[in-house]
Amino acid sequence: MLAFGMILLALAGLAAGERHNSILNFPTASTANYISFNPDWPSLNGLTVCSWQKKAYSDTKRYWFSYAVSGTDNEIILGEREAGVYVFNLGGSSFGVTVGAPENRWVHVCATWDSESGVSTISVNGELKKTQVNFRKGWSVTSGGNLAIGQEQDSVGGRFDASQAFVGRLSNINVWDFALNSSDIALMYDAGFCGYSTTAGDPILSYDDVLSQDLNGDATVVEDRSCMDLEDPSDGQVLRFPPQSKASTANFLQFTPDFGTDEYLEFSICTWFFKTYADQGRYFLSYAQSGLYNSIILGEQKTLGNLSQGETKTSGGVMNIGQEQDSVGGTYDASQAFAGSLYNLNMFNIKLTEDQVRAVYANGTFCRKVPDEFWKAGQVMLAYKDLYDLIPDGDVTFDNGEEAWRHGSMHCSSLDLEEDAHKPECWVMEENTEYKNKKNGDLGYVVGTVDEAKAACYATGACKTLTCYQKSGENRCDMKSSFEKSNGDRKKTSYTYRC
Repeated sequence: MLAFGMILLALAGLAAGERHNSILNFPTASTANYISFNPDWPSLNGLTVCSWQKKAYSDTKRYWFSYAVSGTDNEIILGEREAGVYVFNLGGSSFGVTVGAPENRWVHVCATWDSESGVSTISVNGELKKTQVNFRKGWSVTSGGNLAIGQEQDSVGGRFDASQAFVGRLSNINVWDFALNSSDIALMYDAGFCGYSTTAGDPILSYDDVLSQDLNGDATVVEDRSCMDLEDPSDGQVLRFPPQSKASTANFLQFTPDFGTDEYLEFSICTWFFKTYADQGRYFLSYAQSGLYNSIILGEQKTLGNLSQGETKTSGGVMNIGQEQDSVGGTYDASQAFAGSLYNLNMFNIKLTEDQVRAVYANGTFCRKVPDEFWKAGQVMLAYKDLYDLIPDGDVTFDNGEEAWRHGSMHCSSLDLEEDAHKPECWVMEENTEYKNKKNGDLGYVVGTVDEAKAACYATGACKTLTCYQKSGENRCDMKSSFEKSNGDRKKTSYTYRC
């Protein structure tokens, strides 16, 4: 049986007070994406480099920190040399440790070295993972070199290799001119992604110093407005299928779920759901088994929540979020592809009672996650945070803060975004008028309230006007890129943004 509910169809009011966190984003494996500068530090007899990092790649040999000097391009290198093997290279000598290095998850990494003792360490998430003795003992790091963030240098300031370029996000990069002890590193991790901790001395290179440098290529600074819960980094992250209102077979999440059992006779699936299409026959969840492609399907035919069921539900199949499978793991149809947003999608190994559905719904508290009692009872079979660990295909993205809110989602921070949205006084309402571009002006449409359509319009940079009307009992707003041409129509109301 399927217990299904919690449809998202409204925006939420916000309050002030959220802190900001700057994150470096390196979106693609390109030699064009990097930060490069002379850190202007003296010769070093000790060293600590720490950073939060979230990689978005599954291949190996990628590096995020490279310091090169004349004659030695491998003066300092940090990254991965094999799958899940963090490596610390100093003056051409190196050692590594296998730690798993999960994709799409924040990890705290520190490397230390002391010249006098020759002791060097690698710590991950506050735990000492590797100690190397007699490592570059009596040596010193040469001054006057060049530091590259996001690339590995094969010459001072250049000769990057796209296959070694870092892909993902970095935050709170700091460098000290001495080896931090394990207690300091553990405290730094325990303080959390958004926290602060003190050390015996200030860093010689702070994160502020890094952020003050020029960004190259598509490297950007992302203002992440939420201090994430590292135990559940999916908190507040809305799963969005853009481009807005433009469905594509390229956009999906796909994986083989571990249900913890070979067969299951009952289950429930709950999610918040926001669609940006008006037609029918679109599906946001599909589970296919060999010989039974429509084992589980969730989406719309005439109403939300139709379910196709086979006789037996077994493990080992393929789960797809965003597409309907006509073969195991493929054969998609763009007319059935999902467009919109999902949040807090969870699968339970029981048939939820009405009271349990209400508990998950939490009286419409969008930002509340699955109550603790479900976890304690072992009833969560597939958690939303499991989806967040996946690398999306196509243009699918996890967004929080402004980006999620502007696409029709509720907002899980306390920040007041009224000033960031289209200002109410700039919207002009005109009855019996439809605005169109003369050519290729349609940007898609939004089903829901006018406020939701304005939010979607704001997120689509080219959108200048909305034409809203009723169709099949639903309010539909067409997004347009121009208001150059108008036609009278008694059934339509247009909203144009003139500010």
